[in-house]
Amino acid sequence: MENTFAEEFYRRVEAIKARAKKADTNITHLCRVAGVSRTTPERWEKRVPKSIAIIDQMMEALAEIERANAAEEKAFQELPSRERQRLLAEEEERKLEEERQRRERRNEQRRLSRQKSKNAQ
Repeated sequence: MENTFAEEFYRRVEAIKARAKKADTNITHLCRVAGVSRTTPERWEKRVPKSIAIIDQMMEALAEIERANAAEEKAFQELPSRERQRLLAEEEERKLEEERQRRERRNEQRRLSRQKSKNAQ
């Protein structure tokens, strides 16, 4: 049985999402690399576009990201063991710091929200 345009379109969208996750990237970054508006994938949730051209752009951008990741991984594996360990530790430290900053921003937003509702009373 032949796929309809909509079925094919959504099949490709799901493939992009799966490959992006595997490439350790997100849709926002993928849209930026592809030169596609970030709101475009959100509009796809509501209706199927008339063309698959944007999907092709995103697939090309994703392939570019995957090639860059593969090259980076190859270069990483060629480093001495001690240097790899140092870089991994730095990456872990960076992630922990980002998480700490996210928590601080969230807590600050909550504090401001509570203060605002308290002042409104």
